[in-house]
Amino acid sequence: NNNNNNNKQEEEEEESHKKNKKNHHYHLVTQAKADPLYQTWIDAAASVQFHLLRVGVFAAGLVGLFAASIPYFFSWLLTTNHDIQEAAKPLAFPLFLGTVLAAPIAVSEGVVLSKQHMVYMTCVYVVTTLLLPPRLLRIKQQSQQEQDDQDGGLEALGDIWQCFVAFQCIRAILFTTRVYGPIVFDRFLCKRQRNQPHEYTVAATSEKEVETV
Repeated sequence: NNNNNNNKQEEEEEESHKKNKKNHHYHLVTQAKADPLYQTWIDAAASVQFHLLRVGVFAAGLVGLFAASIPYFFSWLLTTNHDIQEAAKPLAFPLFLGTVLAAPIAVSEGVVLSKQHMVYMTCVYVVTTLLLPPRLLRIKQQSQQEQDDQDGGLEALGDIWQCFVAFQCIRAILFTTRVYGPIVFDRFLCKRQRNQPHEYTVAATSEKEVETV
């Protein structure tokens, strides 16, 4: 009985300690948000995030154009077969898209890591990684059925690149909405709130005028 009572007391102490810790954290957060510099810091952080996104997309666009130009214009550097050179040209566009999409993924991953949203990042990695292998295995099976056809093998290569672009696109959407979605929503909400006080002040002044009358 004494052991059970001691265990209950320890559990209650742990629960009270957790509650106090949560309350202390909530108190600190509310104090930080009450600080006039809080919103300034949030706006500065958001501007840095958007600046990084623009720089990343621009740099990835340049790299993507260079990479896509090789199969489209300079495929003779890779092979001397004319048929393969012509078949490689359609791969330029998915190669460009896959390279450009790497920028928002990399920038958003850095922001997610800095904010320590590790659970969200882990879920995105696990879900996207589980979705990719079944599609690749299906492409492999189709290519094995068309193994005797040279065009079939080239089509399979194109399907792989399209699959990679879809993989990159899903990750880019999930990460960018997690990072930039709240910022865009807050800015839209702030614009609506800025327009509302003017109407309230007009109503308030009219009420005061009625009272004075």
